Amino acid sequence: TFVAVGYNGFIATSQDGVSWTTESSGVKGDIFNVSWLFNQLLAVGANGVTLSSATGTTWKTVNNGATNSLYAATGATNTAIVVGSDELLLEKTNSWTDQINSRLSSGAPDWDYYSALWTTNPAKSFVVCGQTGMELIGANTNGTISWHSPTDTVRSWLWQAAWLSNT
Repeated sequence: TFVAVGYNGFIATSQDGVSWTTESSGVKGDIFNVSWLFNQLLAVGANGVTLSSATGTTWKTVNNGATNSLYAATGATNTAIVVGSDELLLEKTNSWTDQINSRLSSGAPDWDYYSALWTTNPAKSFVVCGQTGMELIGANTNGTISWHSPTDTVRSWLWQAAWLSNT
């Protein structure tokens, strides 16, 4: 199934990429991204809108605590990350935590993040990118995600990143 999202809560599905059916999202805000996270679709957008669906036709609101715009989502089984304007939220087994949090020993900086991806490298880490070339790597250490920024990053705004077999 193909899924497209957009302006004013727009969601459409297609079986062939040619004929499309408009679906009800139940929201009025713009939806910026939709991702398949192993067993569900996760759509994110303006004002912290987060929706999930198993099929793309029926959507439910996800309460993750986001209030600012969200631009990307990624994840693995029982784990998800959503990122946006001053937002980086981690979901593990149905519980969301703010990763931009001074109480975390290795929390993420308060930033605008535009891209998120899950790598299948041996470290099984998250990578998030954003404004002014910010790049963070989140590695799972004893059940906690520790965030760090590489010392040599690109210093241009990063809108999207992709993982391709060890690259």
